[in-house]
Amino acid sequence: MSASLKWVRRNYNVPAFTGLEVAYRGAPATILGGRAQYVRVLPQGAKRAAIVHPYDITYPVLPLPPRPRGWCDHCMEERAIRADGTVVRHQRNGHERFPPDERNCPGAGRKPWGICAWTIAPPATTEEEAAA
Repeated sequence: MSASLKWVRRNYNVPAFTGLEVAYRGAPATILGGRAQYVRVLPQGAKRAAIVHPYDITYPVLPLPPRPRGWCDHCMEERAIRADGTVVRHQRNGHERFPPDERNCPGAGRKPWGICAWTIAPPATTEEEAAA
């Protein structure tokens, strides 16, 4: 996973993942990676990749994960969120450098820094959908 795509997902709140099929300027394209705050896409039939702003891409509707996801306040990694709104238990980055009793991330059990918008169900738009 590209660190710059992680930054793009966190700051622009878009589902930018390497290999994802998207639409750029109305034509199908594939995300190749990140480049600073931009996304590298390869339009279908093109020889060269285009470096574009994340908002210039039309992303597909992705299936919802089993649990919403958010950004851990301590390690800033994308993690699952419990029903009570706290981040699940996970290990720190580079956990092998820490003693076994210090490997769990201190951000577990706390509120996330932010919620990944593409991992939550959109609000109901009509009264019938709201009643269902």
